[in-house]
Amino acid sequence: MKKIGYIILLSIVFIVDLLGVYFDKIGVRIYSKPLLIPIIALIYYQLNKTESLRNNRLFLIGLFFSFLGDVFLLKDSGFLYGLASFLLAHIFYIICFYRISPPKFSLVKVLPITIYLATFISLFWSHLGDMKAPVIVYASAISVMLYSALYINSKYIKLGALFFVISDTILAHSIFFEYNVCKGLAVMITYIIAQVCLAYGIHKTSGNQKHLNA
Repeated sequence: MKKIGYIILLSIVFIVDLLGVYFDKIGVRIYSKPLLIPIIALIYYQLNKTESLRNNRLFLIGLFFSFLGDVFLLKDSGFLYGLASFLLAHIFYIICFYRISPPKFSLVKVLPITIYLATFISLFWSHLGDMKAPVIVYASAISVMLYSALYINSKYIKLGALFFVISDTILAHSIFFEYNVCKGLAVMITYIIAQVCLAYGIHKTSGNQKHLNA
């Protein structure tokens, strides 16, 4: 299948998944949600299959753990496993970003992210129960991921990291406070935007690195 075919397939599956969210059809989402990341991975592979850069492998491993997280989060009982899977995904994204452009300390970048993390912890603390430690570790990891992304000369990677933080914040609010369909739709829309932006940004950045190293 050509790249355009995978893009059309991704669009169709994404719409089906959003309909599954809207109409609360878990029987649909069991099939639609786990397909999204593999299709993004296939598109990414098609764009980069002639490349052997380590960044590509790191990003694909990150996508694999994102896929596992999507599967685990289909059930409430899989929350902790889903959290662990996405934590591993972000670790691989952070390593990938570091290899592209190692971050340096910048108060301008550190301060707003630190404020976000502190605000998140303070707002959610009393609602986390036994999940305090894993959620705080995860929130810290995704904050580091966003910080790392800010040092890469790619608006797509920056946007992808930002949308990931937005998606996970909405998801956490829907889990620990109150769920509604608008939050469910917002989580998936921002999540897929995040993964697509990251995939395209890494693709473009890896291509630029190849030309610079040639």
